[in-house]
Amino acid sequence: MKAEELRVGNIVFVDKNEELCGTPMVIKGISCNEMYGKHYAMIYKHGSDRLSCTYYPMIHTVRPIPLTEEILLRCGFVNKGYGSLGYVFARSLSCCITKSGDYFAFRVNTISVANVFIREIKYLHELQNLYYAITGEELKINLL
Repeated sequence: MKAEELRVGNIVFVDKNEELCGTPMVIKGISCNEMYGKHYAMIYKHGSDRLSCTYYPMIHTVRPIPLTEEILLRCGFVNKGYGSLGYVFARSLSCCITKSGDYFAFRVNTISVANVFIREIKYLHELQNLYYAITGEELKINLL
């Protein structure tokens, strides 16, 4: 992953650390070692207190969490069933996710047009970033 893709609050996995492998982690910050040009993430375990133990893995060991139907449900989206756009997962009147085949599409409703395609999404952090950019609110997620 690239540091530019991440923002504080994104939930990711970390490789190359047996203790953290497969554990959802929350980005607390990103720093750069100017001398070596390496980016580091400051992270803590999802579901724990933000002030709890902080880890500092290099960005190249941070991995995105693939978006799944289960994760959408844990983010508060509701499966509205199959429609003309595929399976529809709605969270509010303003946005929904559709699934057709093996990909998810982030869509928004406008005053004049329903289900305007914004972009394809594959990972949880992409959903978090889009949701925040469009609604101005953090996406509440419970992966535990």
